[in-house]
Amino acid sequence: MRDATNALLSGARTKSASIEDVNDIDHHLQVAPGDDAYFANLYERSGYLTVWVAECDKNRWQYDLQAMIDAPGPDAAKRQYCENLLGDDEEGLVRFEVNRAGYSLLVEEFPLETFRRLKTLYEKLVELHLNRRQTAAQWLSRQGSAVLPARSPAVLLAPHTAEWFAALAAWNPQQAAHTRSILQQSGSDAVCSICGDAPVRDYRLVGPGVPDGAICTLRLCNDCWRIRANMHAESLALLT
Repeated sequence: MRDATNALLSGARTKSASIEDVNDIDHHLQVAPGDDAYFANLYERSGYLTVWVAECDKNRWQYDLQAMIDAPGPDAAKRQYCENLLGDDEEGLVRFEVNRAGYSLLVEEFPLETFRRLKTLYEKLVELHLNRRQTAAQWLSRQGSAVLPARSPAVLLAPHTAEWFAALAAWNPQQAAHTRSILQQSGSDAVCSICGDAPVRDYRLVGPGVPDGAICTLRLCNDCWRIRANMHAESLALLT
């Protein structure tokens, strides 16, 4: 991954010396979309989009129950790996989920091939991480070990449904009242929970900062997503 990132940044800086990290490429393409083909090709050539293939090949046992059972090494080490993975407050998943949501938003606003390829990458990384977690849980269950529960029993209700409003009114009555007013003014429930704008997508708060029992789903427009993700440092993943 280090080699792929270095190759990516080296090529990126031939286009703009102001690019210091990978996130700067996103900003560059938003103001210089004509460079899309160059960067889409650069991501491919650098190997950045396919590092996960080598990772899976090297650690096949992490993604397949029978391979984990057959893998050499003591069960104690496998148990520690599985418990650490399942007890990480989903920190590993959060980064992939948030990036998947971010590139889904960018593809809508800037239909560039680079952003489409990055969206596909993070969709794959989410899938693989969930596969790892499932395999770890299956191995622990087979060993008779207790499978660690999710840290937060977050309530994942579809935004703006009757059930969502009822649960939100009990959790955060001020927010529930605000959103009801927004929907009444707009005459539609297919608008942002915060400002009433459209178009929107459904999101969920993820990560260790989500309070236990929180109603952590929202329907957000792109501007409110940016405000909550960037200004308030919230980790927002797509609901589906």
